[in-house]
Amino acid sequence: LLFSGIIASNFPIFNFFFSYFSGQHKLGTTENNLFNFNEWGEFTAWRGVFPSAETAGEFFAFNILLYFIFTNFKLRQVKDFIYLVFPFIGLILSNNRSAIFLLTSLLLIVFLGRSIKKSTVPIILSLVALAVFVVGIQNLSYSVEFMSDKIINVALDYSFDEKQSSGIVNLASESNIFTYLFSIFSIFGFLVNRSEMWGIFLARYNSTVVETFFGVGPYNLIKHYSLHPIEQTKSFLLPHSSLLNSIIFFGFVGTILIITGFALIQYRLYKKKNFNILYMNIFIFINLLKSDSILYVGSLVFYLSIFYLSYNTTKNEKINSK
Repeated sequence: LLFSGIIASNFPIFNFFFSYFSGQHKLGTTENNLFNFNEWGEFTAWRGVFPSAETAGEFFAFNILLYFIFTNFKLRQVKDFIYLVFPFIGLILSNNRSAIFLLTSLLLIVFLGRSIKKSTVPIILSLVALAVFVVGIQNLSYSVEFMSDKIINVALDYSFDEKQSSGIVNLASESNIFTYLFSIFSIFGFLVNRSEMWGIFLARYNSTVVETFFGVGPYNLIKHYSLHPIEQTKSFLLPHSSLLNSIIFFGFVGTILIITGFALIQYRLYKKKNFNILYMNIFIFINLLKSDSILYVGSLVFYLSIFYLSYNTTKNEKINSK
């Protein structure tokens, strides 16, 4: 896929063919400079034939994770090293720092857990160091109050003519369990650089009571993006969170049921000590919290296949145990 992206970005005819025959609903990038920097000197993410750089980073990082956890961190032959080089290059080009952080964290947990008997302290110290590196030490200097209110404040700034959405009104009206949970969500969003996008989502989220609980139906984004006006945004449209997309589609009831079902499958995998598939699912789930990957057919089918494999594994083990 890395080579496909390079070829497609240089030859428009191949770009069309790759997107058409792979079932993508978005053409690959036409940027043929793999190492490009913007006017601020920041490295620009490259997505190749993928619909987004985030999805590309998730895919390449997942392949690296898959290799290491199923080979016990052993490079047996030269071809194994070559196999890892290309996903690693694709991951770096995607500039998906959260995928890099999550991949490194899981590999540390797996490797240190298998290699060192008393590995709790090394794992914690390594994860803290990684988190500080990815988040940036300057972002940790902000107060908890500032971070917990950041998404609400962004949403208020984008409210058009002081017409606040129902999401803003419900969260800002009174203190309850939901506002506290949202504060935690806001802190997480600030640390992963999603405050702007999630604040814009909240400014648009103007649902009725029924829609809040049960959603508007799968992949129905018309009302969310057209019926409640907000101030002009810079470039952000999608919320960059499959969790928020799920709330639009299935409401809070449907989203909670999905998460509960997913959690039960992971619990069964844990009880059966099937940690390899458990690590795969954790990697996918956390990435989906801050990416729109479920909106793209390729990544959606891929992730659903992994989750089905997980469910089928627990089902077969339950039958065998009988």
